[in-house]
Amino acid sequence: MLYIESNNKHYLNVSVVAHYNGGEPENMEPHKCERWEWFSLDDLPKNLFEPSEGTLSNMKNGVIYRPAR
Repeated sequence: MLYIESNNKHYLNVSVVAHYNGGEPENMEPHKCERWEWFSLDDLPKNLFEPSEGTLSNMKNGVIYRPAR
């Protein structure tokens, strides 16, 4: 687990799995985001957000967190 200096703030990284049915992503807020792109899990960019790297690694390895009941 990676911990960062947070100045007494708490951050939460939420991820979802979606199934791609085709089409191209459309940037609806170009003033906030330069572009959207689709990538294969085997061909991801090298400069990913660190928490996303962990999430993707877990997903590839079949590790999914589920709280105890």
